[in-house]
Amino acid sequence: MTCLYTRTVLRAVAALIGLLCAREGRAEAQGVPSPEIEHRVVVGVGVVTDVELSGGSVHGGGSLIVEVTAIDEWLEIELGGAVLREEGGGAMAIDLLFKKPFRLSPRTELMVGLGPEMVSYVRARSGGKFIGVEAVADFMFWPTPRVGFGIEPSYEGTARGGWENGLGGTASIIFGW
Repeated sequence: MTCLYTRTVLRAVAALIGLLCAREGRAEAQGVPSPEIEHRVVVGVGVVTDVELSGGSVHGGGSLIVEVTAIDEWLEIELGGAVLREEGGGAMAIDLLFKKPFRLSPRTELMVGLGPEMVSYVRARSGGKFIGVEAVADFMFWPTPRVGFGIEPSYEGTARGGWENGLGGTASIIFGW
């Protein structure tokens, strides 16, 4: 069920991206340049899905992020949190990502990031707090100056009784100032 939900959300987001990119391309073809959108602070709320590579189990939940520009066009710092359902319990992950932004168009941005992560498991197969690392490719789309959406595929590794690998994805509504 979670996998079907994730595919449906990702398809809807992909369709929205296609529509927005086509609209932006038509406007620029007609000689109307899109204004470049910049934000010093971005806040986002979304849905997240993680897939454990060792066992293939899928976990879904919600996420919240706050991102600030540390150095214009060079460094963004994101503090993020996610709450996920786990077999027999749940997990809460907090990460601190350091991201390099790349402008793809006036209203589209890609940020590549890396940073530490702490995951706390509650009543799961092995409870406790574990340290890990997360790598992301964060795509942000701004159809309006203050409200947009983001898609963030990720890889994470956690030291939890050995090294556990996982792939994840987040789809978020974002607000910028």
